[in-house]
Amino acid sequence: MILLTVEAASWFCAIALPVLAAIGEIAFFARMIVFVIWLYRARVNAEGCGWPQRWSPRWAVGAWFAPVLNLWYPFQIMADIWRAGLPPRARENRAVLPGIWWGCWLALPLVVGASHAGAVRIGPLTLYADVWTGGKIALGFAAVITGLLVMKVSRGPLGWKSQRPPEYQPGAL
Repeated sequence: MILLTVEAASWFCAIALPVLAAIGEIAFFARMIVFVIWLYRARVNAEGCGWPQRWSPRWAVGAWFAPVLNLWYPFQIMADIWRAGLPPRARENRAVLPGIWWGCWLALPLVVGASHAGAVRIGPLTLYADVWTGGKIALGFAAVITGLLVMKVSRGPLGWKSQRPPEYQPGAL
């Protein structure tokens, strides 16, 4: 959580002070390592929660490095983990927070690409974007959403080490 907070704060503050972008980059790489380890462990914990997992725990790490597959496998893994941590009646609902999280990551190249173009036309408006500002806002927002997602999953039954509460036991009503 500390890495996510430092990263988000440094990206947002780097808009005014560009030198803080270096802190954001260091925090980003450190957070990615910690996040992939957390994702693997959460995927392992999701095994016995009564919700089928589409991909093995190894894919929780490997999906990030597989070309083309990295466009949707990490989202599917996170959505399955998210649903496994919910009470049985809520598992069929849409995985909204994982969807927002994945949308942030998919939008990042678009934000940076659009701001490289210099000007973006939206109807009658022409918006002039700076590549650094757009990228920093997108990275900061992605870090905040990642933090929320990690907190929600970790505070639920998948974060419990010794035992799960009875309402989260597979087959319990």
